[in-house]
Amino acid sequence: MTNNSGFYLIGKFWRFLLGSFLMIIVFFLLVNFGLFGEMPEIKDLENPKNAQSSVVYAADGEILGTYFLENRTNIKHDEIASCVFDALIATEDIRFYEHSGIDAKGTARAIVRMGRDGGASTISQQLAKNLFSIYDKPKKKITRLMQKFKEWIIAIRLERRFTKDEIITMYLNTVPFSGMSWGIDAASKEFFNKKPADLNVEEAAVLIGMLKATSMYNPRLNPENSKERRNVVLNQMVKYGKLDNDKYESLKDAPIKLNYVHVDNEGPAIYFRDQLAEFMKEWCKKKGLNLYKSGLKIYTTIDSRMQQHAEKAVSQHMADLQKQFFQTWGKEAPWRKISDWSVIPNFIENALKKTDRYQALNEKFKGDENAIMAELKKPVRMTLFTWKGNRHHNEPL
Repeated sequence: MTNNSGFYLIGKFWRFLLGSFLMIIVFFLLVNFGLFGEMPEIKDLENPKNAQSSVVYAADGEILGTYFLENRTNIKHDEIASCVFDALIATEDIRFYEHSGIDAKGTARAIVRMGRDGGASTISQQLAKNLFSIYDKPKKKITRLMQKFKEWIIAIRLERRFTKDEIITMYLNTVPFSGMSWGIDAASKEFFNKKPADLNVEEAAVLIGMLKATSMYNPRLNPENSKERRNVVLNQMVKYGKLDNDKYESLKDAPIKLNYVHVDNEGPAIYFRDQLAEFMKEWCKKKGLNLYKSGLKIYTTIDSRMQQHAEKAVSQHMADLQKQFFQTWGKEAPWRKISDWSVIPNFIENALKKTDRYQALNEKFKGDENAIMAELKKPVRMTLFTWKGNRHHNEPL
């Protein structure tokens, strides 16, 4: 009787185990076929698309500027320094070249440790998040869990269709590094004014360190946090044989040396580029393209050197006009009526009320004019422009 009971329990256990295994397989098949929400099609995986900056070139090959929603340009694997890949793998996914999209060891560790040592998302899984919008952070935990299952499936699909080098390059091309720069190419130019192929190991560590929290570890906004995070990345590289310990010791106390380039609409031929944008929008509409997403290369007839000389001449002439303006209007109000040349009353006050800051304060203080003006009169650090150059002042805004 005892033996029969034992065999019965063992048989029941194996039936339960086999049934659970089959249920898991069926569940993942249903997720794969989209029963629990939209999944990308095969063609989307084979031809992933991201918003890319359109670049404007001068006749001599120099870049005049860019049009973008996300400042992103895709580059090839051999256009990125090897130390960038080393830093990324050592920090994010040391078994990247061993697994097939899901790191079983990392997943098991994350489950056992309840996520206290970090998650187990591989680079392939993180790429899936970057490529497909279905990974917006949901509110319900059950939905987040479902998204994790989708992430696993897409990661495996990506591994089947791309080489490891292609996957890690796609990841670096799609990941955000700051509010203005998406992808390693834009980030290396923003923070170090370099091409990704020219980054050294400490610069690579700074950029890869930013991926944990782009604002907290931004080297321009939070240099101390960024340095600390950079050293964590360098230490990981030492741990996994990607960097010599002597090199780490020589770098860990070194300050971060930025060569920061503002990513904005500044640069040569601003007015020309504004007019060009209007023309290109119409052209793109006919071609089914988007000026700010399609990654166009736009070649113009402007010579960047001649443009530089022209803008320098204008700047010098405007400096003379600025002097004449101050001599004539330095102590008088220049806002006048055309009819009789009399001063327009309350011109500044009316213009002030149209500003975004006044509107925000008006909403904050519920129309209390005294409170609004008291806030506006507080000194604010800002950059004031003159034709003599830019300078910093503490002035009321």
